[in-house]
Amino acid sequence: MKSYRAISYIMLALSIVLSSCNLPARIAPPVIPTVPLAVFTAIPTEPALATIPPIPTETITAAFTATPTQVPPTVQSGTFFIVDVAANCRSGPGKVYPVLNAYPIGQSLKIIGRNADNSWWKVEMNASQSCWVSNILGHITGDIGIVPIVLAPPTPAIDVTAPALSGPISLSGDLSYPTAGCGSTSYQVAIRVAEEDGGSGIDSVWIRYRYQGDSGYVGSWHTATANDNAMGGINGFNYSIVVEASAELVTDNGVFEYQFHARDKAGNTSYYPDGSLLGIPVHYCP
Repeated sequence: MKSYRAISYIMLALSIVLSSCNLPARIAPPVIPTVPLAVFTAIPTEPALATIPPIPTETITAAFTATPTQVPPTVQSGTFFIVDVAANCRSGPGKVYPVLNAYPIGQSLKIIGRNADNSWWKVEMNASQSCWVSNILGHITGDIGIVPIVLAPPTPAIDVTAPALSGPISLSGDLSYPTAGCGSTSYQVAIRVAEEDGGSGIDSVWIRYRYQGDSGYVGSWHTATANDNAMGGINGFNYSIVVEASAELVTDNGVFEYQFHARDKAGNTSYYPDGSLLGIPVHYCP
């Protein structure tokens, strides 16, 4: 019985040995290569960008044009004289009164008085002065019924004496055109003008003249103002006849006829000679 157990133990041991001979060889574990760790270099952080201020956005505002408020025209109250013809404004209702002012066409003048027949209107010159204007020189706007009748100021002394003309002088014997071969090519005449009564003063002196040809031609009247005066009220005239005589007489002989005129500041006019003419012979002298 003991030998049987011994044999069993031997067989078991042998079986274990044989089993171990058939086992596969032990595989060595693989060698894992060592990978060096990567060295990470810190990337420098870029500096923050400078803050750029925002570009201002232009705000386009639509232009607004205000509609002007219509202001009604100012309506003048009262009665007005509207000048239709350039008008003198005098110190009283009449031409015997001196002129204080003058107004152009279209001027509007406030009426503050009138004469009895409404032929003259008293108007304002300014806040403290007034003058009179003739009704025939304009028209009225407004109610004339509210305009009071105003008494005229005293009539000024009237100068009714015309200037005195005397002592005519002609320094030209004969006249000649177009050359001076037969006489003077200019007329040279003069006259004395005076206010005998010390009146309003001399306003103007002139001559009125024309050419009359021997063949019957009678020219139109010309006028010329004094241009060669002297002391003592002497008013002289010195003008060439060449252009006028050549155009009117052409080649004819004739006469230079003339008359002196004078007017004072009151409008009084005198003539010399009164009712006739003076004359100087004119010769065609080529």
